[in-house]
Amino acid sequence: MAQSELSHPTTDAVKAATGNNAADTGSSKNPDLFHEVMHDASEFGKAFFHSAVENPVNSVGQIVSFGHLPELHILEPDANATGAAKWAQMAGSVAGTLVDCVILSEVAAVAVAGLAGEAAVVGGTAAVEAAGLGFGERLAATGIAGFATGALLTPLKPGESGWHRLTNGVTSAASFMTFDGVASGLASQFANPTFLNTVFRSGVAGGLAGTVNANVKSLTEGHGLATVEQTLSQAESWAAGGAIMGGASYLLAKGWEAITAKSDNSGEAAQATILADRSARLADGREVKVAVTEGSDGLSQVQQVQMPDGTILTRQAAGNSWKALAPGEASGSATPSTANTTEWIGDVKVNPDGQLSFLYKFEKAPSNVSLEARLPDGSKVALAGPDGSLSLPGNRIGALSDRLPDTAAQSAKALNLDIAADRVRLDNVTTNGGVSSNYVVDLSAEEAAKVRALALQNTSIKIVPSEQAIGPVQSATAHIGENMPGSFHYDQPMADHTATMAVFKESPDGTWKVLTGLRDNAPFKDHEALPGGFLDLSGASVETPAHAATRELAEETGVILDNPKLVGVADELGRDSRNRVIDFGFGAVVPKNDASKLLDDSDLKGLKWQDLNELLADPKRLAFDHYRLLTQAYEQLIKGKPAP
Repeated sequence: MAQSELSHPTTDAVKAATGNNAADTGSSKNPDLFHEVMHDASEFGKAFFHSAVENPVNSVGQIVSFGHLPELHILEPDANATGAAKWAQMAGSVAGTLVDCVILSEVAAVAVAGLAGEAAVVGGTAAVEAAGLGFGERLAATGIAGFATGALLTPLKPGESGWHRLTNGVTSAASFMTFDGVASGLASQFANPTFLNTVFRSGVAGGLAGTVNANVKSLTEGHGLATVEQTLSQAESWAAGGAIMGGASYLLAKGWEAITAKSDNSGEAAQATILADRSARLADGREVKVAVTEGSDGLSQVQQVQMPDGTILTRQAAGNSWKALAPGEASGSATPSTANTTEWIGDVKVNPDGQLSFLYKFEKAPSNVSLEARLPDGSKVALAGPDGSLSLPGNRIGALSDRLPDTAAQSAKALNLDIAADRVRLDNVTTNGGVSSNYVVDLSAEEAAKVRALALQNTSIKIVPSEQAIGPVQSATAHIGENMPGSFHYDQPMADHTATMAVFKESPDGTWKVLTGLRDNAPFKDHEALPGGFLDLSGASVETPAHAATRELAEETGVILDNPKLVGVADELGRDSRNRVIDFGFGAVVPKNDASKLLDDSDLKGLKWQDLNELLADPKRLAFDHYRLLTQAYEQLIKGKPAP
């Protein structure tokens, strides 16, 4: 640390009286060092308070009174400070400004989430991290907060005009967006954040933000790019302020976790020792890493699981609430920064044989994918089992990360083919002990020749006629029974499945209407939505998506239809905040003479036939991703275009 130029008149007298010399160590033996450190810390604290509290109060006072209110000056930094004290002031000023921006960012995140039709989970780190918001939306929230910090909470200096509020806002917005973007990007590189790497990433983000701050400020004031000296000065102070804020936020988060853990344990002190990471395995033999704690009662509890694909599962506080972050987005934080998250109520245990067991509150069905590879002559490829039974290449999806088309394309590797995901297309969906999304791909002549040659060498690969039935028999579509909460154990994370229906009706004047209602439950409570719901299941019996779509339509609206058309599948990670949910979208047209009376009381309130053009003109009006389903159904049923 650079030496301060402050003098201490009593230093020589103290040394003479105590016999201290330069070789002595410790604050009690070296008053110079002790007083300097305390003075620098005091300057940091005063600068922090001045930036975080006094500046915002004075700025708001200037705005509401047109500069007539007296300014607040409680803890003023030393205007003549130099050396380490001056550097401490700069770091404190940045840290105080960061606090204001974080608070405003949380407010802005909720506002941006509302505009985006999403529910933000507030609780960020040094840079706002609102679960449920995409990266661009979070940067927008931070930019709004940064602009407000500069334009509204930064007081004008004597002689400055209102124009400086605009330039201050632009400078702060650019600086904090840089800080947030870099900090979030670096967070994805640390699966298990520690105090040191949190300080490191916040310091690096602060340094880059300071560089941006110096140059944007100089440009907006008409001076061109900042000098090297100005840039380095701002980068250093921002790096220090960012590192301090990062460390403080980490310690506060850990403190809150400890308090929560004590509360969850009925006031008893939470005594848990983190054990070394253990190895466990899934049912298919793949290895996973688990972090376990052992409580004072001697019982072990899984706290975190790293799946083979990189997904991180993390227990929330001390309860049975779990959150999963997709590969590349896992930061281990209790408040993930991206929408690529899923969560569920349940538990994860390691069985005595080392296999993981996943417990869910509601029963779920496994999600399978099959791929029918069609040769140019119309035949198709099947795999023969040891008992002679035939099946299509396929796999069970990983509920936490895998997408349906990607899994279907990967299934072609069993045929020694490299198929791109955009070549496969959904053919149908069947259920029998699970939900099977069946895809098809048309092979080129070269690929067909390759498969035929492989079939001559490998007896497990068969070329069969197109009309030959392959796979399990379709389950009955009769009403099965609603999913009930209970203790359901599975050997891997499971996905939920829903079916949604876009229903059209032609008006006498030739315009088209769409049936919508207001959701009565979270997520998207009170938002307009299309009718739909979860597939019913009981043990090995699973309702077909088509049956679920028509059943939910009748239960929620009173409209009874048969044979809806499958128009698309929505399987993106994070599309539903409750869990990994795969939605099968259907479309149907109500006959012109239909006289169905809409229900007054159901899961959808305020049922009405909305103007189709109005809904198509507003992508944010419908809940979830129902707008995309609406456009798909419109393209395929109303405009007469074939399915993609």
